[in-house]
Amino acid sequence: MVPVKRFCLFAIILVSAIFRGTGADPVLLNGIAAIVNDKIITKEDVESFKGLELNALLQQRARSGARAMAPEWGQRELEIKQRGLEELIDRELILSEFRQKGYNLPETLIQDLVKERIRKEFGDRRALLKELQEQGRSTEEFRRRIREDLVISQMNFFNVREKIVISPKKIEAYYKTNETKFKLLDQVRLRMILINPKSRGLEPARKLAAEIVTKVRAGAKFADLARENSDDAFRTRGGDRGWMEDKEENLRKELRAIAFKLNAGQVSDPVELEGAIFVLAVEEKRAAGLMPLNDVRNEIEGTLRAEEQQRIRMGWIKRLREKSFVRYL
Repeated sequence: MVPVKRFCLFAIILVSAIFRGTGADPVLLNGIAAIVNDKIITKEDVESFKGLELNALLQQRARSGARAMAPEWGQRELEIKQRGLEELIDRELILSEFRQKGYNLPETLIQDLVKERIRKEFGDRRALLKELQEQGRSTEEFRRRIREDLVISQMNFFNVREKIVISPKKIEAYYKTNETKFKLLDQVRLRMILINPKSRGLEPARKLAAEIVTKVRAGAKFADLARENSDDAFRTRGGDRGWMEDKEENLRKELRAIAFKLNAGQVSDPVELEGAIFVLAVEEKRAAGLMPLNDVRNEIEGTLRAEEQQRIRMGWIKRLREKSFVRYL
């Protein structure tokens, strides 16, 4: 429950901010979206908070041509704003909790963060002032936002992240119950050389490709020949394309079909395809199966940690809401 004095303050704010005159019809004056304890969140606050997402949506809408007036755009805009309002309410609840518990942050730390943010994002203070002027914001607002971000980060750490421990048993259980996520198709460790007939001439390119195949089959290292002769960006890596599954979208299906017919240690004949000549070499092969647990242990731990963070945070925010005054308008 909220103290009576504070509730009276809410009532005064609501009456003075929302209604005008003594007529029967209320008139919304300043677009209040919500009140959190003694903090008013306006629709303008929400739009500013979600400015980047809303601008990106407007740009997408402008590029959509005839579909620009479709109802879905308005729905997507509404969803962004609703999400932004909930995030701002959560922020204010956390900031309020920080104040109520009497916590504080050293001003020297805030000042160092402000300087670092200016250096990374703007280069210098002059560029910052220009950007703020265009946005209609003050340096004090900029500083306050940095302070609030730090407060929220620290409060999240102590109330959410610090409490999370993912045991090996949880990781193993997740692996067993989500095997479909870790299935692998047949794989090859592939190297490839690309010869460009446009720059070399068709016949010289064909001759070079044939020579490369002969040298590799005679014992020369494919990687060395790739560094010397390949006409693509992978030449510096010895033509190494890494492990590829039998569905790899970054490899043309014609080349993929050839690669998966080769045995480990084999090199293909030259392949002419769409104005280029390719030579493929398969170093290793893996049959379809499950990815080893050790290969995905860190990935699973990250997934479980994120899920647990979300669960703990939702519970924490729920408790903050239960002991606070939150009203949507």
